[in-house]
Amino acid sequence: MCCLGASSLQCIQRSAARSPGRALPALVPLGGEEAVGVLRLLARLSQNPAHNQSFIQQPKCDSMVRINQHGSAGELFDVNRFLSDVDRFLRPEQWEIQIEDCLGAESLRIEDASSSGLHLSDAAFRDLYQGIYQTIEGRFLGFAGGRQLFELRAVDSTYWEISGPQQFEDHMVATYGAWAPSW
Repeated sequence: MCCLGASSLQCIQRSAARSPGRALPALVPLGGEEAVGVLRLLARLSQNPAHNQSFIQQPKCDSMVRINQHGSAGELFDVNRFLSDVDRFLRPEQWEIQIEDCLGAESLRIEDASSSGLHLSDAAFRDLYQGIYQTIEGRFLGFAGGRQLFELRAVDSTYWEISGPQQFEDHMVATYGAWAPSW
């Protein structure tokens, strides 16, 4: 399993580096620039074994859990609802956010300002995001003492990927329910 927030390209890089000469698992068909990037990367990895070593030396990926974005009664589970859970376990001092799509007050301003990543104090983040009622696609990293504590990632208004201490992950699954595909 790849690190939370890793792109398809990063996951492929890590898979190729860990298993040189072995076939990669089947992937969802890619199109456009992402497919071209993947093909170029695979060609580079197969030609340069020393390049592969840099990926092997990366720290092991953290675990993660997936939770529902919608409750059984259709209610939305979103970041503002998660803040009490975050505070109970983690107490971030800083946030880094990257929001592709959200709904609520100031959503367009937030999407534009965070498209390349936006660093905020805890108080500034809470003030900025208080009017958002749904994150459709976005990533939230919490930091304290310069160390990343957790990551929350909204995926296509379908589920949340949660990464952090085991106790926090367990709490989030128990509180919001483990996500399972409906297909």
